[in-house]
Amino acid sequence: MSKKLIKVTIMSPSSSTEVQAEWLDVNTKSGNFVILPGHIPLITTLAIKKNLVIGLENGTQKIINVNDGILEVTRDTATIFLTNE
Repeated sequence: MSKKLIKVTIMSPSSSTEVQAEWLDVNTKSGNFVILPGHIPLITTLAIKKNLVIGLENGTQKIINVNDGILEVTRDTATIFLTNE
């Protein structure tokens, strides 16, 4: 049986990247939490000057330093809109 994954799209003013992830660890203006596949849909602002960590399907982690942005989550996708690089 294969693992459930989240399709994560990271968008900035100059680029766009897609990865498959097992989880996301996000810092929002409301607090810190982990997004897993099947999470309830939400839209939230990301905390300024904090890291967003993506647990990739190969077991590694991708760390993104967030200066400002928005996170949109559906049951099987997460889109991260970064306002700057």
